Amino acid sequence: MRLLQIVNWKTTIMGIGSLMALWGPALELLFDSDPLTQPDWNLLVAGTISAIGLIYARDKDKSTEDQKKFKTQV
Repeated sequence: MRLLQIVNWKTTIMGIGSLMALWGPALELLFDSDPLTQPDWNLLVAGTISAIGLIYARDKDKSTEDQKKFKTQV
């Protein structure tokens, strides 16, 4: 059940929102009926890596002690 216990919820929500904003239009371009429209793959890769970094980042108001305490409780 560790997936349901999000300690750094602020950066996690921003990372998930970034992924949705990034991949929504890209999927639309991929699945339209025109084979000539393609998403910018360089932008998608760079944006996805950045969004994953946000998901795993620590919030500003969390200390290292809070993170260690959470890990020992789980």
